[in-house]
Amino acid sequence: MSVYSEDLRLRVVGAVKAGVGSYRKLSELFDVNKNTIVEWVKLDQQSGSVSAQKCGPKPQDLAVWRKRIEKLLRDQPDGTLEEWVQSLAKEGFRTSPAALCRWCRRLNITLKKRPFGLKNKIRQR
Repeated sequence: MSVYSEDLRLRVVGAVKAGVGSYRKLSELFDVNKNTIVEWVKLDQQSGSVSAQKCGPKPQDLAVWRKRIEKLLRDQPDGTLEEWVQSLAKEGFRTSPAALCRWCRRLNITLKKRPFGLKNKIRQR
């Protein structure tokens, strides 16, 4: 989904303010959905700007929980990402396994687990 340019947004909202026509007429003129125009006008009235807003939830700051996460990884070194996420959720910190994995990579914490009994070298037959 692409974002409409701010120039188009300003022209459409300006046309609404100037009373050029109804929302339906303006939607045909600018080739924009009528509900989109309604949202832009509402945004302009509330914030005074028609700039595109960021989508999605605000990412959580893992640095705040850094010490707790490091302690969890030391206490449960054999835990899985899912188990760590559940432990953190019990303390009020909601995150996803993917976000926790990316955070561990940034700190050079390896999560790969080797199945019991596998050797590093290939056996000679």
